[in-house]
Amino acid sequence: MSTLSEVAGSQKRVRKGTHSCVECRRRKRRCIWPSEADKCASCATQGNRCFEQTYRPPSSQKMMTMRQRINQLEEILQQILERKGNIDSALSLDLLELNIADAKKGLRTKLNISAVATAADSSSMSDSSQSTSRPADWTNAPLFGLFDNAVLGHEWEDTLGDVPFKSSRGSLGVMERNTKLLRSLRSLAPSSDAVSLILDESRTPLGILGQIFHDMPGLGTYCLDGSQIDLQHHIVQSFESKDVATVTKVLLCLASCIQQLPANFNLGSAIIPAPLETLQNYYIESAEAFLGPDEGIIGTIDGLECVLAQFRYYLNFGIPRKAWVILRRAIAFAQLLSETHRYPSDSQLKSRKESLCFQIWLVDKCLSLLLGLPYAVHSLPCKIQDISGEDSKTQFFFRLGTIARRVIDRNQQRDNITYADTLKLDLDLQACKNIMPHSWWQFSPDSETPLKEIYEIFTTQCWFYNLTNLIHQPFVLKSFTDSDFNPSTVEALASSRAMISCYQTLRDQNRPVLQVCNLMDFEVFTGAMVIMLCQLGGLRGYEEKEREDDRELIYSLIDTFKRVACDVPDDVPTQALRLVESLWVFHDSNSTADTTFHATIPYFGEFRIKKLNETKFRTKGTDSLIAGLDLRKSTEDMTIERAIDFECVDQLYNSPPWSTAAAEWVNGVDFGFQDGWSWDIR
Repeated sequence: MSTLSEVAGSQKRVRKGTHSCVECRRRKRRCIWPSEADKCASCATQGNRCFEQTYRPPSSQKMMTMRQRINQLEEILQQILERKGNIDSALSLDLLELNIADAKKGLRTKLNISAVATAADSSSMSDSSQSTSRPADWTNAPLFGLFDNAVLGHEWEDTLGDVPFKSSRGSLGVMERNTKLLRSLRSLAPSSDAVSLILDESRTPLGILGQIFHDMPGLGTYCLDGSQIDLQHHIVQSFESKDVATVTKVLLCLASCIQQLPANFNLGSAIIPAPLETLQNYYIESAEAFLGPDEGIIGTIDGLECVLAQFRYYLNFGIPRKAWVILRRAIAFAQLLSETHRYPSDSQLKSRKESLCFQIWLVDKCLSLLLGLPYAVHSLPCKIQDISGEDSKTQFFFRLGTIARRVIDRNQQRDNITYADTLKLDLDLQACKNIMPHSWWQFSPDSETPLKEIYEIFTTQCWFYNLTNLIHQPFVLKSFTDSDFNPSTVEALASSRAMISCYQTLRDQNRPVLQVCNLMDFEVFTGAMVIMLCQLGGLRGYEEKEREDDRELIYSLIDTFKRVACDVPDDVPTQALRLVESLWVFHDSNSTADTTFHATIPYFGEFRIKKLNETKFRTKGTDSLIAGLDLRKSTEDMTIERAIDFECVDQLYNSPPWSTAAAEWVNGVDFGFQDGWSWDIR
């Protein structure tokens, strides 16, 4: 009654008198009200508001019929039976664990009584009993002797060795989630024709993945002779598989291939369940879901190979912070795998594990050097000779990784960087260069050269030149005021030119090897910035012929950035193009007033260039501007007048302030590179 009074508002209750509603009684007409209707017939016809004189109870509070109650009961029973099937296994395991705990408790009690009764036995008998009953794995435990007694000496392994004491609820949850995810993926399987077209355009990404997924059916054959029938069949059939590792590898392969498809790619009449971009996002998210749980496949060799492929995917997309977190997680599980799994020396799994550890060790040095962060792994868990044999390329990579580790160690001691250490690093790097033959360094591809070979050679060369650049960068600006540091600038300029040349080969307009590789775009951009800064400054020994050649090189790089930016908008090439063009306009400006250029570049640094009226400052015998270094620590010591004032902070010419306070570290690093660069250019 109270509920209806709220609905009816503040209407005055009247004596019922008749069975008519309030409106029919007021109009003095016959009221016919069906038992299940909300209004009487007259009010429904006239469209009037209809209220019973003594308000009827709401329909929800009416007494249900017997049939309705039986149907409701059947639905409740059906829900109970469905839920019972899901929790049956977990419930039985819980009961088993409780029974085992009770049995264990009773066994302990009996053993305690037995230990008291046999306390007078000879120690020799006790020692012999303990030596035969102690598990082999406990013999190396130094603290086990503190607990030696007759109770722990009892053989428990025979009765309780196969009992899963650890609760398996987490594993059951992972298995159930994986099953649901596998079922949902079947609806997003591409057609065989679509897979064939994607594979035709994916020589480079699949060649890279072939070095990670050694046992993937059909991938090795595809990398050798380009035959894609086996790989195509495996990809299509994998969507019906229940093997999580197999499905995850296929998802990462498809996501990586779609990532590198050209902008003008056309599927034609091939059928796909969703747009390619949607499929790419769903495939990589599903792979992350499979690799997410610690109880899942990530603790296996297959899982770690998948994580390494996932790391490369995000690095190509220009998300280094996420790639960094993924790599650190892979390192943790790789260390656990090395300690807990011992494979025979002639085992294929042992070879895969060593190759995996070497790749993780190498990319750890590469990304740590790029971000200016400490590396996670100092040395390999195995000898490099076991991995490489006579392979000079692997030896070359190992030497590069070792030198990169030393550069990171040097950069972490930002207050103690000496020029002698830099020259020693440069000498060791040049010695490392001799490992590869001269023809390898002078290699020039033609139209018949496989894309995979072009990628391997020029990406490796690009990393070598970038490492040379990073070795000498702390002393580049100092050479503008001190000619003793000129060798560093000469080496940095030479490596920057070579790096841009390698990049233009990989971004060739007729046969582009790369489509999306933001990491390499950023590395080449750093080389371009070194050349631009030398163009702006008054570097001694920088001849006019070299200036003109470098100017033409920057123009060609701008054209390459423009072409790549059209295919991949709003990525690193687009942002790099804006900054280089803005800096070049600043360089060519003829303004008589003092002008300042300021830019903050994520993972590169913040710098300001102040261009003063050049009529005030002239060098003796030339019209070139004098460039100087203005570091925070040496501002007061600089007495040379200069027309271009460089204020460089953070990562470009000094290592990141890792050892300083946390607040300064957070303020000094701009993480905008994670989601596309955001520069402050004024």
